[in-house]
Amino acid sequence: MLLYELNFLQSDFGRTWSAQTWSKYRARQELERYLEGESQ
Repeated sequence: MLLYELNFLQSDFGRTWSAQTWSKYRARQELERYLEGESQ
C-alpha cells in the first residue's frame, strides 16, 4: 500500500469512507448468503 493511501485512510474522511465501503461490502455478502440459502 502506498504511503499516500495510508495517510488517506488515517484521515477522518478516509476512515468514514472505508467504514461505509466495508459495511456495504458486508451487507452484500450477507444478502448473497441469504439468497443462496433461500434457493436451496
